[in-house]
Amino acid sequence: MMLALGRLLARRPVAWTVVVLTLLLAAVSAWKAGQVRHEDDLLAFLPQDNADVATFREINQRYGGLDVALIGVEAGAGADGAFDPALLAQVAALTTRLSAMPELDNVLSLTNVLDFSPDPMGGIRSAELVEALPTTPAEVAALRAKTLARDQVVGTLVSAEADALLIYAFPAYGADTQAIAKAVAAAAREELAGRRIHLGGAPFVGTAIYEATQADMKRLTPWAVLAIMGVLILAFRDLRSVALGLFTTGMGIVVVHAAMHSLDVPLNVVLGSMPVILFAVGSAYAIHILARYSVHAADVGPEEAVVRTVARTGPVVVTAALTTALGLGSFVAMDIAPMRQFGIFTALGVLVTLVLSLTFVPAVVVLLGMAPRPVGAGPVGGLLARSAAVVGRNRPAFGLGMVLLLGAGGAMLSRVDSRMDQRAFYNPGSPPDLADRFLRERFGGASFVQLELTGDMDDPQVLRQMQALGDRLAAVDGVHDVLHIGQVLATVNDAMAGQRRIPDTADKAGLLYGFLAGNSAVRQLLADDRSRALVHVRLETADIDATERALAALEAVAATTPTHWTVAPATTPEGRAALSAQVAAHAAALLRPAAPTVSEDTVLKAIVAPAAPVSEAAVAARFRVWLVSGECFVPLDPDQATAAAAAAAALPAEVADGPLKEALAAATGLAADSAELDDLSWSLRTPLAEARQAVATEARTAALLSSLGIAADAVAPPARQKLEGLLLDLDNAMVALPGSGPAQLALTLTGTPVLHRGLSQSTRKNQRDSLIIALLTVAVVLTLRFRSPLAGLLATAPTAAALVLIYGGMATLGIRLDIGTSMLASLVIGAGVDYAVHLLSAWEARPAEPPAAGAVRGAARAGAAIWTNALAVALGFFVLTLGEARPLRNVGGLTAAAMLIAAGCTFVLLPLLAGRRRYGPAGDHAEGGDPADPAAEPHVWRSSP
Repeated sequence: MMLALGRLLARRPVAWTVVVLTLLLAAVSAWKAGQVRHEDDLLAFLPQDNADVATFREINQRYGGLDVALIGVEAGAGADGAFDPALLAQVAALTTRLSAMPELDNVLSLTNVLDFSPDPMGGIRSAELVEALPTTPAEVAALRAKTLARDQVVGTLVSAEADALLIYAFPAYGADTQAIAKAVAAAAREELAGRRIHLGGAPFVGTAIYEATQADMKRLTPWAVLAIMGVLILAFRDLRSVALGLFTTGMGIVVVHAAMHSLDVPLNVVLGSMPVILFAVGSAYAIHILARYSVHAADVGPEEAVVRTVARTGPVVVTAALTTALGLGSFVAMDIAPMRQFGIFTALGVLVTLVLSLTFVPAVVVLLGMAPRPVGAGPVGGLLARSAAVVGRNRPAFGLGMVLLLGAGGAMLSRVDSRMDQRAFYNPGSPPDLADRFLRERFGGASFVQLELTGDMDDPQVLRQMQALGDRLAAVDGVHDVLHIGQVLATVNDAMAGQRRIPDTADKAGLLYGFLAGNSAVRQLLADDRSRALVHVRLETADIDATERALAALEAVAATTPTHWTVAPATTPEGRAALSAQVAAHAAALLRPAAPTVSEDTVLKAIVAPAAPVSEAAVAARFRVWLVSGECFVPLDPDQATAAAAAAAALPAEVADGPLKEALAAATGLAADSAELDDLSWSLRTPLAEARQAVATEARTAALLSSLGIAADAVAPPARQKLEGLLLDLDNAMVALPGSGPAQLALTLTGTPVLHRGLSQSTRKNQRDSLIIALLTVAVVLTLRFRSPLAGLLATAPTAAALVLIYGGMATLGIRLDIGTSMLASLVIGAGVDYAVHLLSAWEARPAEPPAAGAVRGAARAGAAIWTNALAVALGFFVLTLGEARPLRNVGGLTAAAMLIAAGCTFVLLPLLAGRRRYGPAGDHAEGGDPADPAAEPHVWRSSP
């Protein structure tokens, strides 16, 4: 077949036809290649069939974008800190500008967050926390005190030290996060001009990684091509050969881009590396053809030399290109669409380059009548022949060395870490790294895990389980804070009833939800139909080990959360015991930060102990505050309020109207039949009951902490408020008893760390599947080529050894297996097997010679070309290590090292494994000998000079 092709191309009319058609194809392809579209969606690199990824997408769609963009602002050294009026004005302007972007689902900052407080006229007053920008020092101080008293704001929107602010921008589901990140960053830089800002969160990090990679590829690809050209020119000393080789490779790249445009396949960050790979690998095919042509053209005319070259060297080049294409084609086994596209189109580029090398290059040679260039093994070939001879003479020593080396590499294979986190994608000191540090130091981190709860969010029992779950999650090591709708309801309930707790009836919960209607921030916490809610867990660490430990602990907490129960009265002994146990378990989790060793049993014993009598003086003092406030309908002077409070506190809780009026009349001097006395006695019952309950709860809380040996100041005020609200649940009328039947609650874990885990699992699977496919298909091709399964295995042995060594080196250096480095195996198999193919094709064993003599002869004839290709590929990839993108640097450095190792293993393992046979079909390289062939020199194999 190759002989027929060679004879056809030797005809000048056919040669002209091939050249003209190729140039026309180049012109059309160049026009279409310029129209290929770009895609920046990093979510496309998530495995499509992974359960964790599918869950993330579903929840992301339900609640809007979960990949929040974070804008951190340093307040500077001013006395007002984060409450500086000028800074707040800038933040307010940015918040307004971002809120107007249709691509953003919600924007939250200190200047637009809602605050709930009691309305003096009754009910709740809902308004922005910063209703007006402060203009005086007194207003600044008042705003500072008010804000820092809101625990749901401190550490979330303003740092605890009031030296930094944080703005949250939530992209709408399906929006282009790359475009959003760029637009938000531009707006932040304009509105916060003069301020030091930090851009964190997945959209900004993903954009920074993508832009760094793209910039590196644009900047370094020309240098990589120049480096490859330099190696080839120095090796072959023939500018025409190098130019033709690079032209055919360039044609392959252009044709592939045109095919991508025709098939509407976008160019992404991975496909952007295709030119470097094709230039490094594909340029060798044309150069091998031209080098062999020069050998034949020294003896015969150009047409006959072309016939011999295509007939004899064509099969070797075809085998080399097929193994490369199959190695790259193994990416079709991956479950990530862009990686499959990369494998398919890069393999297509290799095949196009192969076809052009076997058609266009010979046609050009025929038309130009190219004169031969001096070609021989040269000093490199002689050196490699001698080194192969040394290996052959010392097979036991080299064999033992390779066994030890491969054994050490194999022992490290299991230690290759495939776990991923964001820090694996950027360098220390880079903007994403600085933003991550800022967010961890000031706000506890930028990594979020979400737990979706499915259940009736009007049901107080479901809400209490959510609250208990949130406090248990907050106690996990590595968790900074937890946010859920139950906290918001408790805050609104505190404003309405003075109790920071979950409402005890569904009707009350529905009433509180009414105050949250229209609040866009609630959408990130609660589904519109209130059948699902989302618990946001902020992790305070970005370290992969700590993150995995925290993730495992969160899953354990979720797994032990009750999901089945029946509601029963809490007045029965069984109900009372269950209610006390539930409150004790919740309280233990709430107190764990202050008392890590506290147990649920200890807390249970403390809370079931008889409560101390309520202090009338404390109740009177608490109730007096209401009497002198604007909420009291009847104006009282201080003395009247004091006397009325003392009189009311001394009465029984269920006092009748008559005795109550008599006591109030005596204390205040109001007439017994006056409207003022009627109004006062009618309106004070609820505030008085709330005062009694608050005093009793405070006393119960103090008694609990004392019995547990916990100092009062060891529990932060927000946690103490939660504990007081929790202890009020001991008076609930109903309790959830563990039971069977339909589930009342379901939990699903998701979030960026979970995505990274799914991506890690996918990477391991992809690496395994693509490696198996590549090795099997390449082995089959080599078996067919050399007509022997043993020869096929022999040809794959050097590359397999190189992979063992390179992955062992990755484990030793702590380089993780990620999307980029998972490409390494197929790249090395595809390109590295070429070396063994060329060496075995040049192999010629002769009778009565030592077994490795054929390897020596093959090294002399093909060694220079093999090492030239290895150096060119290695140098081309090494240039990528000079960039800023960490994944690109890893892939570039490892591939460069792998190519050199694969070449080295070829010249060691093949002489070690050599047998008494000829591996290359007759005529591939050995016909008549090559000029200056060191294999013909008698001193090459002699054991002594």
